[in-house]
Amino acid sequence: MTTQSRTYTWIWAYLLGLTGIELILAYRHVFTPRAMLLVLMLLSVAKAGMIMNWFMHLGSERVTLVLTLLPPLILVLSLMFSIFPDAFRLLHMGAHG
Repeated sequence: MTTQSRTYTWIWAYLLGLTGIELILAYRHVFTPRAMLLVLMLLSVAKAGMIMNWFMHLGSERVTLVLTLLPPLILVLSLMFSIFPDAFRLLHMGAHG
């Protein structure tokens, strides 16, 4: 096994582990809905960063190319939190599960 394929295997294992953690947290209801949303979003951002860095090879690209991802990220986050705050509807629902 080459060094590159070993690295990709480890990255895949980390992504699989983070997905497992997300599933366990989602089914166990360990946190309040607000904390759960924050934790799951942070884990998702970490996974997206790993995917962009390793599988999309943005870790070795020029900074200007990586900076082209910032405006869409800011736009998506602002739309998600201000115009389409659908993710926060769980906070106003009654007890479930």
